[in-house]
Amino acid sequence: IDKLEAAFEAANPSIDLVHLSMGGNDFLAGQVAGGWYVSMGATAENALFDAIEANIETVIQHILNVRPTAHIVLCSYDYLNLWDTLNITNNQLLWANLGQPTPRQLNEALIRLGERQRNLAIEYGAAVTYLSNWGQMHAWEGYNAVFPPGQYPAPWGHPSYPWEKSSVGGNN
Repeated sequence: IDKLEAAFEAANPSIDLVHLSMGGNDFLAGQVAGGWYVSMGATAENALFDAIEANIETVIQHILNVRPTAHIVLCSYDYLNLWDTLNITNNQLLWANLGQPTPRQLNEALIRLGERQRNLAIEYGAAVTYLSNWGQMHAWEGYNAVFPPGQYPAPWGHPSYPWEKSSVGGNN
């Protein structure tokens, strides 16, 4: 690994910003594979989020060990839209594996994970910045419902409403 890191450093001497988006696949693994599911209790959810946070921290530490001057932007996700694509077999299986959550149940759980990611970024000070993307598709769609500060972690949208499938050209 040391030779690989040295080769990377030599080939990429100017990398000073890293975009990091992690945890979503672990979260969406569902009950069968040890991810989040709608009926899991707070203790199990915290254990899952602890594991995801530890994985993210491992990657952050590795990046900073390879490039101590790097700045890492740890990004959240946006509200999911699983419901408009339930005609796709894989999405039906994912939704069932998650315990058939409502949009709000799923999105609020993802927000809780995002809050953990934000807190992790804060622990690293200037080396890591957390970027919240909650409600970005709602803003793109023109749904500009603004909620009181602190009520939701984004200035747009609401976790009860998935983004419109048409916003991404009808892609699945």
